[in-house]
Amino acid sequence: MERDDHLRTFDHLLRDAVAGTGRALLIEGPMKTGRTALLGAMARRAGEAGFEVLGATCSRVEAELPFGMLDQLLHRAPFPPGPAAELARLLAGSGRPADDATGMERARAFGRLSLAVLELAAERPLLLTVDDVRCADPASLDWLLHLVRRTGLAPVVVAVTDGSGPGGRQFPFWADLLSHSHAVRMQLDPLSATGVQELLLDRLAATRAPEGTRRRVLATVAPDRDHRGPEPLDEPAVRRLGPEITAASGGNPLLAHALFEDHRAAGEVRATGYGRALLTCLHRAEPILLTTVRSLAVLGEGSSAEDCAALTGACADQVGRAIDTLTAAGLLNRAEFRHPAAREAVLGDLTEAAQLSELHRRAAELRYEQGAPPARVAGHLLAAQDRSARPWAADLLVDAAEQSLVGGELEFAAACLTLALECRTGERAQAAVRARLAQVEWQLSPSTAAAHLTPLVAAACRGLLDVQHCAVLIRQLLWHGRRDEAGQVLERLRARAGEHRPDEAAQLRDLESWLGYAHPALVRHRLQPGQPPRRAIPLPGLHTAPQLQAAAGLAEALARGQSHQVVGQAGRVLLSPYVDPTDVWVDESVTLAVLTLLTAGRTVGPEQGLDLAGALTDRTAGPTRAARAAQLRSTVALVGGDFPTALREAATALERLPEKAWGVSIGYPLAAMILAETRTGDFTGAGLHVAQAVPAALFESHAGLPYLFARGHYRLATGHCHAAIADFLSCGELTGGWGYDVSGLFPWRTGAAEAWLRLGNPDQARKLIHDQLARPGADDSRTRGPALRLLASIGPAARRITLLNEALELVEAGEDRYELARVLADFSQAQYARGDRRRARLLFRQALYVADVCGARPLTRELMSLPPDVTGLTPTSVGAGGLEALTESERRVAALAVMGYTNREIAGRLFVTASTVEQHLTRVYRKLNIRHRGDLPTDLWGQSSKAG
Repeated sequence: MERDDHLRTFDHLLRDAVAGTGRALLIEGPMKTGRTALLGAMARRAGEAGFEVLGATCSRVEAELPFGMLDQLLHRAPFPPGPAAELARLLAGSGRPADDATGMERARAFGRLSLAVLELAAERPLLLTVDDVRCADPASLDWLLHLVRRTGLAPVVVAVTDGSGPGGRQFPFWADLLSHSHAVRMQLDPLSATGVQELLLDRLAATRAPEGTRRRVLATVAPDRDHRGPEPLDEPAVRRLGPEITAASGGNPLLAHALFEDHRAAGEVRATGYGRALLTCLHRAEPILLTTVRSLAVLGEGSSAEDCAALTGACADQVGRAIDTLTAAGLLNRAEFRHPAAREAVLGDLTEAAQLSELHRRAAELRYEQGAPPARVAGHLLAAQDRSARPWAADLLVDAAEQSLVGGELEFAAACLTLALECRTGERAQAAVRARLAQVEWQLSPSTAAAHLTPLVAAACRGLLDVQHCAVLIRQLLWHGRRDEAGQVLERLRARAGEHRPDEAAQLRDLESWLGYAHPALVRHRLQPGQPPRRAIPLPGLHTAPQLQAAAGLAEALARGQSHQVVGQAGRVLLSPYVDPTDVWVDESVTLAVLTLLTAGRTVGPEQGLDLAGALTDRTAGPTRAARAAQLRSTVALVGGDFPTALREAATALERLPEKAWGVSIGYPLAAMILAETRTGDFTGAGLHVAQAVPAALFESHAGLPYLFARGHYRLATGHCHAAIADFLSCGELTGGWGYDVSGLFPWRTGAAEAWLRLGNPDQARKLIHDQLARPGADDSRTRGPALRLLASIGPAARRITLLNEALELVEAGEDRYELARVLADFSQAQYARGDRRRARLLFRQALYVADVCGARPLTRELMSLPPDVTGLTPTSVGAGGLEALTESERRVAALAVMGYTNREIAGRLFVTASTVEQHLTRVYRKLNIRHRGDLPTDLWGQSSKAG
């Protein structure tokens, strides 16, 4: 490709030789740009023109073999006996040391042998080719120059290739050869973008050739081939790949071929294809080129010739020339690799681990002296696994880890801290690094981080850890249920309370406040409900653990039943743009902020910052924080009655973090799974989760409450009322013993009351309901609404409508759709008993719609089982394909009509006019062969969620 001008020039040289004017040709160009291929094409053209062709190919292994190139070149020459014997004598004496006598003898032998070559050319024009003359032995080059000086008037063409460049080892040969008037220099350059495109299309045509032809072509041009079947590349695809392959190959034909094969075989660039082709170029080149490329691969982006020289100890000018040579060949783009696979291949070629480690160690020292960013220096230290006692290494690794945590690079941060731990010598400094390492690894896997807890407990008891690290250590110990060890560390902190600075003393108080809510069994913290909640949002600059302080304030408000007083503070925690994602307490503060809003009966959605919280945890942390974010989203969905979403998010939480790694916190995702599966009617799945073993320490933490609450509702739904009562009462015993017996998200008295009602004991139920309504915080919608619904079912008929009205207002404000469906269902039956059938049927249809939206199949089945006289729904005879005849818009209108909405209300929900609604209904009646909306079939309930 793009060599037509070169071949035309060569044809002129052949004609000159035939006319009696010998010529010499030097073909020069970067490595692997087709010098050998061009020389072969020239040899074929010369043979077709009647020339005798003699050739030699030089290699580095024969560079010191005297007359090695000459032997290759002339051993097949049809010399008569005399010149043949002369050649044999010259070769036989080539091993003797050179002196004046042998020098004169060699010169005379050169003359006789050159004369024999010229006599041979007199009979038939002669082409002598020498490929890669830079590897030729000096003695052979001396003879070749001797011959060239005598070919000016002979039908001889001497063509040699060289890629060493003007500054290479064979520059004297260049200078002597090109000093003759009949010598021509021919420069080869990498292919242009157009040339690469033509090469790829030609390569595509070769792959489509008959099988035998294709094998022959591939054997000659493909540097590496995956023997899997070729990908279906067509001409348009190849044209689209053209610019990408041109950029990655730099126009180098060998690399372009390799890239084509990579895309054809694997659809991407491979280190085993393109990378291997690049290594082929390097290993056949001068050693300085390979050394330079290796240094660039180790140093990374932004390196210079001076950096490479400092790393390898070579001369900067020599390295600069090497970079120029590699760039001219298309292997580099100045000091940068053209594709990441190239660097990967070069590093993989350093098979000796000690050599690679030493390069990275020296690179770390170089970058440190240059003042490079800590992460860059740390990368070299990690690659070298340098555990030497350099005074700067450990501190730099810790700095690199902290900076990496901001971007969520947890694995890199953990690796830096692990190496720093091995470099440290002082006990206090080593303990601090281990504590930080445990915090980082905890985000990746709490099970892995558990290996550090025992030595950290020992360090904390010896006073080697500060309050911040001790607080996180206690949290991690409690996560794994190691309450006794956590108590030891906490007692140590309390014992040295007088030694703390004011900020450390504040952190200890915040820690105890958080423990009083999350792990109250450890502190036996009894709160006084009358006290106001603490400030949940820290003042800037006055606290060294702001997220812990925020978590402590919210925890106290939740424990006292005063969540409604800190709603604004919880919102600010979620929406704060200054949250530090590296703070290990951020997930606690975010979780407590969301729970505060939910407990206060507020809607939690994007406007309250839940999306921000989820994005924060997913972006900056590993599986642990991401799993907790999914678990938090499942809780929000569960409280709102969106059971399919709750199931999906809880399953995601358990996928991102193995169940054993959850520790005592397994109670949260298990509770969400059990309750959501119970509400959706998947009692088999819920039963499997109930049967799953949980740690005993679960019931010493707050995580035990949602688990018991969910298990109680599962047992209630499956008819095990006494077991359900036991679970609900266990919730009460725990919260009562901890000193914060408030309703919150787990109104256990309401659950127990419902179980007693099913057992036919309304007195016990009534007592529990009244007790529930009298508790602190019981005025929120999520607690009072269900309690009033149950009270209405066992209270006087005269008060039933009043209680259900209040319950309906509360649950609508709280947007708990499941409880809304239950209140609507009870309200429907109350209205029916009162004699208002129209109102009863409207309420029933709304209840059925909401239950369907929630995915609460048991409740839907319960509602559909009511007599038609109550529901107003009667099976309608609809012809085959009747519902299928409805358009999508007609289905939406009909579904809302089934729910009891008026034409005006349907128009408002669907953003159309009332006239349009009326026209749709008319067509629905006609297609279904019915007379009015009361005859609409119940099958339309399957469309209700879409209509809503």
